[in-house]
Amino acid sequence: MGEAVRVEDDGAVRRLVLCRPAEYNTITPALRDELGQALDEADRDGGVKVVLLTAEGPAFCAGFGLDWSTMAQAAEEAGRQRVWDSVADVQMIGRYGRTFARLHEISKPTVAAVQGWCVAGGTDMVLNADIIVAGEAGRFGYPPGAGVGCTGGAVGLGGAARVGTGQALPVHGRRADGAGGG
Repeated sequence: MGEAVRVEDDGAVRRLVLCRPAEYNTITPALRDELGQALDEADRDGGVKVVLLTAEGPAFCAGFGLDWSTMAQAAEEAGRQRVWDSVADVQMIGRYGRTFARLHEISKPTVAAVQGWCVAGGTDMVLNADIIVAGEAGRFGYPPGAGVGCTGGAVGLGGAARVGTGQALPVHGRRADGAGGG
């Protein structure tokens, strides 16, 4: 069992559970690595017919953990004049995007079952699943896109276009909920 992703089997269903509810299942390097490994293992396992991505707690995923990600880059840039290196940021996010893309690249269908908040990087993640199911309390949002337009993020427009009405999230930054409203 990993610290960020727990793997459970129920017959032919491989359940990957984001299991850091006290931290709102924020995205960390451990989550990226454990999710990637779990998806690869599910893809190789002939007994697995579908992968179900779920989460514990009040939020499915509150996006990237800004505590570790901003401090890591600040430490790397000590002594530099620039406050933030956007190129380094895009490269770092790209590593996460490649892991999230595994949700639609593996040979098994993937379903993301979303409860509670799923925002920013969490939205990037689930837009890569083949199917997204949300409870009525599900709330999707993409704050980086609000007022700016499409940021590209870790998913880009390709993932957004795959889910129809979900494309409004990264392009416009609007919030949507599981009951079909916004």
